[in-house]
Amino acid sequence: MSEYTQGVCHEGAAILKDGQPLTIEQILEKLRERDALKAHAIAVAAAVGYDENSAYQFNASMQVHCINNVNGFAEHLHAIEREFFMVPGEPDEDYPDAEPDDECLVNCWGSTTEQYVEQFRTALTRRDALKQAEALERCAGQIMHDESREWMRCASKKLRKKAEGHQ
Repeated sequence: MSEYTQGVCHEGAAILKDGQPLTIEQILEKLRERDALKAHAIAVAAAVGYDENSAYQFNASMQVHCINNVNGFAEHLHAIEREFFMVPGEPDEDYPDAEPDDECLVNCWGSTTEQYVEQFRTALTRRDALKQAEALERCAGQIMHDESREWMRCASKKLRKKAEGHQ
């Protein structure tokens, strides 16, 4: 970091950078850089939720802390998405021999909060229906009475069909 001080040079006041006098143009350039950095700091502070009157508006360590929190929360959410909402993807017609990538039932990129919440709700409904279908299928396999077993298998198929409609 450079040290700026004041001094006297040629019978006048001078601003010194690391002991060397600066020209008026150099001083103006440093002031413009400072204004640009201030505008950047204000934008970053606003993005992490600080208003213009916040004591933390120009506190870089607090801004970095907030950004790290945002990144952590996003990683937590993406881990939940990967763990609970991935489904087999469709084959790519450009690469028919390639194994299709799994797809996520929810997509926060480009979605509004309301759209994302609705995607999440739909994915949870699908997941619930699949879990219920699996439970019915397990029960149906253990029931001796043919009519009850057939009813459970039919209910399971309906739940799976409902879940497929929520992809």
